[in-house]
Amino acid sequence: NKERVPGCIATVHLKTTLIAISDNRPTAKAKDPNEYRVILEGSADAMLSGGLLALLSDTFGGSDATTEKVASDTEGNDTVTAADILKVNPEVITTAMGLQSVLSRGRNDGMTSMVRVVQRQIKSLLGDDECSSLDTSDETSSVVA
Repeated sequence: NKERVPGCIATVHLKTTLIAISDNRPTAKAKDPNEYRVILEGSADAMLSGGLLALLSDTFGGSDATTEKVASDTEGNDTVTAADILKVNPEVITTAMGLQSVLSRGRNDGMTSMVRVVQRQIKSLLGDDECSSLDTSDETSSVVA
């Protein structure tokens, strides 16, 4: 099961997977978000929400040229890392992507919620103590080394 995204007009489910960038894998206790790229998978019962999820997935899983608009510290990298995504301000994601003016308030709020879920799942996968205490029984987020 994927985690349901709260605050979306449609029913949206999201799964975050971390993929190790190199063979120099951090230890289980000290996972470095700079050592992982992110893959998003999800589903939505509305076409527009599904399209927004696809845009977010492409942005977070794409090249730094795509993500530079939403995360300012990706310059010079070839890969968007989990650390880059954790730096994104969810409140301005649609503005940075040039979508705020064409989306309803509910859709803008939904995109903000999607980013928050992704960031929380990343933190949980990296062993962040604050996120580890959250109930993640419905999540299927994973780390692939």
